[in-house]
Amino acid sequence: MNVLTNTPELIEASDLLSQSRGILELLQTLTVIPDEDQIIELSPGSIKGLFFLIQDVDARILRAVELIDQSRKPEGVRHESR
Repeated sequence: MNVLTNTPELIEASDLLSQSRGILELLQTLTVIPDEDQIIELSPGSIKGLFFLIQDVDARILRAVELIDQSRKPEGVRHESR
């Protein structure tokens, strides 16, 4: 069994995942719709901002996966990114 210790990579991955969760929780709070028939309308600028926010969260999660892979595998063996 491979036991992981708190390496710098795992600490950074944990931080990135915590940041991602915080961003997504904020987004969820901002987009709560009290009535399921209600519609949220976004301006083009808001849609662009939402797109960049989701891209940022995706990049944080992908980086966290890379860091976790680095801590699991022997030096020289790495996970291939998308």
